[in-house]
Amino acid sequence: MVETVRKISGVLLGTAVGVMAVVVMVQVVTRYILKIPLFWAEEMTRYLFELEESYIAAIRGTSMHAAAGLILLFY
Repeated sequence: MVETVRKISGVLLGTAVGVMAVVVMVQVVTRYILKIPLFWAEEMTRYLFELEESYIAAIRGTSMHAAAGLILLFY
């Protein structure tokens, strides 16, 4: 079960980082080369970053018991 969660979170994390990189590259091209900025690109990048940092990384860290020291630090 833990191994399955680790694999799924790794795939989701990689996908989120890849999509975020593509969106940022498209935003740079459309804003500075075509002079037509995308109104949704900045928000999508923000939400993907929050998703990967908050949820997916937390799931991945707890499945590898990496966050146990931080949890004990706050109690």
